[in-house]
Amino acid sequence: MLFNRKKTQEAALLTALREAALRAIWRLEQENGPGDINPHTTSVSAYSLASMLTFSADASKINVGNVIARVAHMIYAGKPTRRDSRLAWTVWELERLGLAEAAQQLTELVRTHGGTRAR
Repeated sequence: MLFNRKKTQEAALLTALREAALRAIWRLEQENGPGDINPHTTSVSAYSLASMLTFSADASKINVGNVIARVAHMIYAGKPTRRDSRLAWTVWELERLGLAEAAQQLTELVRTHGGTRAR
């Protein structure tokens, strides 16, 4: 039962991040439209945001622990020039969702090579 609850929470977290990415993409594409609530959206490309939409909690080929570790790996595995902006955007969204601990964990994992510490 605990396993199912954790999977449901992870799925809800990814759904919330995907919704935030869609919101941000829509706002980026609007000419003279309202800005996004996430102040980091202006430093993230629509392409980077779209890549977050394709991240899958249950069909990913990335074999690492929990959903935060998987998101960290996704951010780290992207282009190095986009890591900081994607991390800042995602951390802000996690904090908006009331997940400050997850935001701290994500930051640490990305800073340590996407959770795959260098050997």
